[in-house]
Amino acid sequence: MKNFNSYIVLIFIAVFAAACGDPAPTELTPIDYAEEESVEIEQISPSPGEVVYTTGYDSTGIWEPVPPRASIVNITGVKYTNKNGTLKLGYAYALFSDKSRPMFNPFGRLIGYRTRYVGRISFDSDTAAVLLHRIKYFDRRGIRDTLAGVKYVYSFNRNGKSFPYGENVDFKLEINRSNIIEFPIPAPEEITGKLVVTGSRSEGNLKAELNWTAVNGVPIYIIVGGVLKSSNEYFPVYRIKVRDTGKLKIPQSLLKSFPFHKFNKITFTLIRRYIKDVSTRSIDDNYIIAQSIHNISIDIP
Repeated sequence: MKNFNSYIVLIFIAVFAAACGDPAPTELTPIDYAEEESVEIEQISPSPGEVVYTTGYDSTGIWEPVPPRASIVNITGVKYTNKNGTLKLGYAYALFSDKSRPMFNPFGRLIGYRTRYVGRISFDSDTAAVLLHRIKYFDRRGIRDTLAGVKYVYSFNRNGKSFPYGENVDFKLEINRSNIIEFPIPAPEEITGKLVVTGSRSEGNLKAELNWTAVNGVPIYIIVGGVLKSSNEYFPVYRIKVRDTGKLKIPQSLLKSFPFHKFNKITFTLIRRYIKDVSTRSIDDNYIIAQSIHNISIDIP
């Protein structure tokens, strides 16, 4: 999804972290806002000179540089908004890693695992395509990529379909004729955000407010990042977790400390997600996730 020139909406906070070697523990900071009862801010540790976000957080909602589980099944309805309009997409993917086969970059940093073919996969009775899975990484000559195995990909935007917000998506894995795994994945309600920016950095009065369609169910996650000048890659800086109230004002002090100089664009991502627990030996260490994502991108204010 990184080929689309539209991206994310949200918050700005503290100074950019530059982690060396292995990522430092993330920082969870409760902040007291005048109009917010519960806001958590997490600084995402790896530095942009060491980590390439192959997980594509703008489209997968996964902000970890390496997938958090061995088996991932992800269905996502995603919108990209910029000054030219909004693009709507819906897709699903599945990735099955072999954690006994880690992959490292030339500096010894873990960049992922070899992936494997497990059988035929379908979403709502439509077969997912089996594609090559490549992982990007840094070496001394810049960003490179390497083949890691295969992944399963399915698009909901074919044959006149659209992403089924608020409905179930049927997942089916046929390992062989006698070993078939099926279960529904409930898709969340669609999230639609609006960003209001006033003032300017030059005058020291930059303000931002985010509004979205609230459901008052699961928490809302907001990723604040941007398009790096150094590599033109999308990179997350902070993750904010808030109640689904439909409104968040960004403190002016946090906007002042955001490292605007590192980015060509600022990106904000709103994520509403459901996570499903599935117990099966065939899909071990699994992460079954359904999401509605709205990415809003703005020029540097």
